[in-house]
Amino acid sequence: GYAMNPDLFEQLCGVPAYAAGSYPYSQGQGLAIATSIGGWLRGQDLHRPGSGSILTSEQFPAKVYARFDMSPRRLPWEIWVNNQGQRFVAEDSSDSYQRERLLLRQEKLRYQIFFDQSILEKAPPALPKFSREEFLAHFDKHPMFHRADSLEALAAKARIELDGLRASIRDYNAATKSGSDAFGRKHFPMPIGERGPYFAVTHLGHSATSSAGVVVDEQLRVVRGNGEPIPNFYAAGEVLGSGATLGNAFAPGMMLTPALALGRWLGMTLPIS
Repeated sequence: GYAMNPDLFEQLCGVPAYAAGSYPYSQGQGLAIATSIGGWLRGQDLHRPGSGSILTSEQFPAKVYARFDMSPRRLPWEIWVNNQGQRFVAEDSSDSYQRERLLLRQEKLRYQIFFDQSILEKAPPALPKFSREEFLAHFDKHPMFHRADSLEALAAKARIELDGLRASIRDYNAATKSGSDAFGRKHFPMPIGERGPYFAVTHLGHSATSSAGVVVDEQLRVVRGNGEPIPNFYAAGEVLGSGATLGNAFAPGMMLTPALALGRWLGMTLPIS
């Protein structure tokens, strides 16, 4: 794979390689070898992140630091907005697949979980491993946590468009009164206030897998663009790309099992001459 090669990752997937969670030697050499002798790649369009995490940085390499509790046991009090300040999902949806699909449409797979002081004080804890005091302390020292006394300053710190954020707050507050939300949200514990301070926590969609991979036939022979197999050249494992094994979804664990199964099958059936 190539998940630890940020330049190649962005070239093939079209989004930054945010999280350094793969084998350090996953640099794409297998793909380079295959394409250098006539092989070709597929799956570039099947990069599928999860619904986002708080990372140690927005610069590669970064590690997963934490994520908001998105389980059904904690319904959201906050709203999620993209770089344009626009909501894009029913935050209380229990359908993680839907959240992942909608995140795919957002610029740079980046969004903010936004709230005000009243929500901070009254909502259940958002980060399961941290107390409320520890959670609040992140806004003074962690680059993915943003706090400001005004919407203007908060938008600048979190790098989101102010007009879009204002419109999202207006529409969400209207939904809390009417009970009718354009995205289908049902949980409206309280509106967002007109006075700060305001808070935003950056989440980034990421995946440790490489979606693009070498094309093979039913015998795992690497093939050229015309479908002709390259003699004595086979491939199995991550070099086939997560697009070939995960398909159109984010499914943790669906890289190792296919690698073991296909590698074993190839070892048992490979013709020896």
